[in-house]
Amino acid sequence: MPPHRDAPSQICLPGLRAGVVQAPAPERLIKSGLPTEAMVAYVLVAKYAWHLPLYRQAQMLLAQGLDIKRAILAFWVGYAAAELKPLYLRLRELILAGSAPIASEALERIAALYAIEKTIRGHTAFERRAVRQEQSKPLVLELKRWFERKRPSDRTALTA
Repeated sequence: MPPHRDAPSQICLPGLRAGVVQAPAPERLIKSGLPTEAMVAYVLVAKYAWHLPLYRQAQMLLAQGLDIKRAILAFWVGYAAAELKPLYLRLRELILAGSAPIASEALERIAALYAIEKTIRGHTAFERRAVRQEQSKPLVLELKRWFERKRPSDRTALTA
């Protein structure tokens, strides 16, 4: 049934221009692109959280009637990575600037093990084993004890 003839197709208030006024659409992640942010996020989560390769995602989308090639999905992933880079840099800055004495000490202890490995690189397996038993083993055992002392107890984790 057609609308009533007297019913206005547009409502215009006095003093405003005639016609339909619509807010501009928000910008998309990929300018003039098809995918929404949700679609790009879906591809990223499937790729990195679910370990689903892009070729398989393309096959799954095709089964749903969406013919999106792997190259297009790869472009979306790259574009999203470029957009997320400032966030990554800021988080990295905050993490590295923060004081983490336990992590710093652990890295120092691990670096000592790497220093030993550097000195025995290129030696025979027998020589490397002998040096590791003599020099690395005490460091590894001490590192294990240190980790156990630093590990929060179950009770501490529950009350924190």
